[in-house]
Amino acid sequence: MKSYSVIGKFQNFKYSVLNFIKTNQVKLIIIGVITLIAFVTGIFSAIKFSNGSITIVYSDFGIKEFANGTIGTTQMFFQRFFSYSVLLLILTVCSVTVFLFPVGVIAIVYRGFLLGLNITFIVIIYGISGVITAILIIFPLQLLMLVLMILFFIMARNHCIVKGKYGTKNGINVFLLMLIFILLFTLINFVETILLIISSAKVILII
Repeated sequence: MKSYSVIGKFQNFKYSVLNFIKTNQVKLIIIGVITLIAFVTGIFSAIKFSNGSITIVYSDFGIKEFANGTIGTTQMFFQRFFSYSVLLLILTVCSVTVFLFPVGVIAIVYRGFLLGLNITFIVIIYGISGVITAILIIFPLQLLMLVLMILFFIMARNHCIVKGKYGTKNGINVFLLMLIFILLFTLINFVETILLIISSAKVILII
């Protein structure tokens, strides 16, 4: 009986995920494509501006700290925690009304741009070790965060739409949803920090 219960819960979860994707596929595709374009733009921007002016570029984009490799991993953990917590709060506020929705999209897209920019700088400066750090550790985990941010924003917006139309709640409270995603992000942040410590990484991404 217990095995059937587990299978039933898995099937319900699978149905919920597929239904969410089907219902929101237009939003997912549009935000995903724009974010991908921003990511690629970040890569080409890093390549363009790295010719003889790396220090100036770091200063311009506010990422000089990870370039010099002097910031400890614990400090970076809490800086990343502050970064994604503030962004999730911004997305929560932007989900309340359709007029703020584009602001939330811009925030996500800009994060995608910074991801492409930063991992490219890491590879340019540190060569092979940069490839290991950026491609094998930072990129997949930060990409996972980016995907979760898109999902959170759409879920929060859907919640507000239903509540605005019918005056009723749709699932859990949007701020409780934000706290759940903060916990997920903190877990990913913890894993990233541990992997960077184990790999003796010289730089850690802040976006």
